[in-house]
Amino acid sequence: MGVTLVAALFLSAVGAVNVQNAFSQKAASASSGASIKVTGEASKMLDPDQATLMLAIQNQAIDISEIADLHTRQAKVMDAIKEAAGDNTTISIGNSYINQYYSGPSIPSNTFTGYASIAISSSIDQFTAISEALSNEGFGLESISVSQVPQYSVADASVIIPFGASDQNSLPFEPKDIVVASGSTVTWTNQDSALHTATSGTPSSNDAGKIFDTGLLGPGESATVRIEGLPGTILYYCVLHPFMTGSITISDEEPISEEPNHETKKIVVTGYVVINTQPDTLENTIKTTYEKIEKVKAILKDAGIDSEKLEPANVSFNPAYYGGPGPGTTYSTYTQFIVKTDLSNINKIAEAARNEGAYLENVFLSISDAAIDKARIELNQLAFANAQERANEIAQPLGLKIGSVKSIEVNAIPFGNPYGGIVTYRGVNIIPPYYISSIQGQQVSVAMTVEFELQ
Repeated sequence: MGVTLVAALFLSAVGAVNVQNAFSQKAASASSGASIKVTGEASKMLDPDQATLMLAIQNQAIDISEIADLHTRQAKVMDAIKEAAGDNTTISIGNSYINQYYSGPSIPSNTFTGYASIAISSSIDQFTAISEALSNEGFGLESISVSQVPQYSVADASVIIPFGASDQNSLPFEPKDIVVASGSTVTWTNQDSALHTATSGTPSSNDAGKIFDTGLLGPGESATVRIEGLPGTILYYCVLHPFMTGSITISDEEPISEEPNHETKKIVVTGYVVINTQPDTLENTIKTTYEKIEKVKAILKDAGIDSEKLEPANVSFNPAYYGGPGPGTTYSTYTQFIVKTDLSNINKIAEAARNEGAYLENVFLSISDAAIDKARIELNQLAFANAQERANEIAQPLGLKIGSVKSIEVNAIPFGNPYGGIVTYRGVNIIPPYYISSIQGQQVSVAMTVEFELQ
């Protein structure tokens, strides 16, 4: 389809500018003298070229000991979908939870209940023992998830900063979380078009960069640091894009192999210890809630988890309208699978999932990431040309000429929807959740603010 521009394009200078390699989300160089800052826009309609399927498996009354079986079942569903659909299919886990049942009669709102949760993560064997100890003391667990965590020998590890990482909805680091032995080295390679860093700490911490800091990594550049210390987790982030975060866990286990780059995986369970109180006065509710928090910390300490690192989250005190949780060993489970595939695979995937006990929730026509990436390259060039044409419109009547580029900022001012709701995905502005419900297509756009020197 044709490309729509707010103003006519000035294309004569585009051939001299390699926009894809010349700019990042925010890249600037020092300059003196007069300058002019303008905004260029470009947009186009994309037709759907794939289907997005929402599949799910759901259980009720599952016991905590059945978590491993649930993880196996999820893997079987994903394997069945892959076998049915072939290579041109991506599968990811969407919403996934294991929660306690809640029930009880209505209660007057002049009483209050307390709620808090404490995040824990451990091997599946340890997690089962912890859940039993908590259940014996009347505490439950919720939002339980199961994942396979790689374990490495004392060898180098590599992390990629993928293309598009500076978009908040994209994968920031790949892999995002790694496990290494003390003494290993980690190398970050920037495959994005923007500048990035890998800096230990968090954006709000006072010790950012004290353990390691790669410094600025341009496109194609790499940096290596040695990770040493006691077992534990080191958080890190990109200074230029603080929403990009990752972690390095120094393993407390013996090296699993002496072979270089050897990797195995273990099942890790993560969940939240739930703290609830019975309806009472607000004063008593607050007191009881914090007493229970300390009791949970003591139980976890006895189970081998450092209670000093456990801080309660989501602490709240609310009017009591409903009763507390049901039996501590009864849970409901739900796992959603998001499948993106060719339109011809819909029936095959639905049947394969159904054979493994999953059901089809929704089907949407959607736009593939490859189509968005292709459109982004074209729109970047056109938006830059549009900004260049506008700068000339202003400069020429004044007897001035535009010179080199001082700075470029992309998608700082999304356009096309005055009511908001637009987010940046893979470098273009698009209305979430990145799928469409008809064959009419969907508009994607780029807004680029460029500052030119004046001559």
